[in-house]
Amino acid sequence: MSVVGFTGMLLTLQFFLIFIFSMQYSRRHTFRAFWLIHLSYPIYFILMLLHGAGRMIQAPYTYYFVLGPFILFAIDQLISVSRRKIEIPVVSAKILPSGKLIKFNILINSCVLLIDIIISLSVCYVSGG
Repeated sequence: MSVVGFTGMLLTLQFFLIFIFSMQYSRRHTFRAFWLIHLSYPIYFILMLLHGAGRMIQAPYTYYFVLGPFILFAIDQLISVSRRKIEIPVVSAKILPSGKLIKFNILINSCVLLIDIIISLSVCYVSGG
């Protein structure tokens, strides 16, 4: 088996795993597996470069197609790392009783979490952000 065939099979397998674990059911029930599979993106880039470097039919042009997205990805990662992280100390946390929630004729135990935190006045909270 050639390098192109082997890396092609590994790329297909990894893409399939990323697709399966990105579905809502997988994210809800096996979030740890979802997270680990999605952290394997450097392996995907390496396999893609090795796959495109094989000279089966023509000279390798993979670098032209990979370079642009890779630069955008690197810029996105640098921006994410450079964002200021604020540590917020948790004073206390309690689970409060809240009864049961009826949804689609199914009883679901629900709970409310109370968290006391201390934040500075300079923190601007944006819901969902």
